[in-house]
Amino acid sequence: MTDHCLPNELWQAARSRSRLPLLTEQHLAGCEECSTLWSLIQSFALAPSAPLVHAPSGWVEQAVSIAGAKAVSKKLAALVGKLRFDSWAVVAPATLRGSAGEPSRRLTWEAEDWSIDLRAENTSAGWNCTAQVLDAGKAKSGVEFRIGSLRIRTDDAGLATWSSARPPKKIEVSDQTRSLELGPLSWKPPKSS
Repeated sequence: MTDHCLPNELWQAARSRSRLPLLTEQHLAGCEECSTLWSLIQSFALAPSAPLVHAPSGWVEQAVSIAGAKAVSKKLAALVGKLRFDSWAVVAPATLRGSAGEPSRRLTWEAEDWSIDLRAENTSAGWNCTAQVLDAGKAKSGVEFRIGSLRIRTDDAGLATWSSARPPKKIEVSDQTRSLELGPLSWKPPKSS
């Protein structure tokens, strides 16, 4: 067993005073973090209706350090995509620019093996956005885009499309293994010279 014990499972086992599964017992024997958690859980009075008494300060410090370690590892799983290209940062010849009332923009981010390409076009109805996720150069399906309360998953070609009245200020992209933050984004069109 390589995964850590789930605190909820340990809590339930302690409350019911039942024996732990063999794999869990073996894991506890070799994992100091889970063994410490199990000792702390067993040390508290577990009567369902009785409130817990104030724990000794040493226990509180141990519990805080265990919880802090998990919070740090969760934060490490969230990456910030590095902006590699922004079409608004490149000066294009006047003949290639769109009209001032309908700006379009292309942004490309990279993080680890992922590449995310976003194309946004401002129309009279709002912003039409298309994004593609590539993983090591291949289309990545099933990736979730979160733009505010909007949730969209990529198709087999790694594409996600959406429309909104305003362009996205922040985009979160995630799958089962990682979470990327893209932004904050400014959508003020560059001034033409």
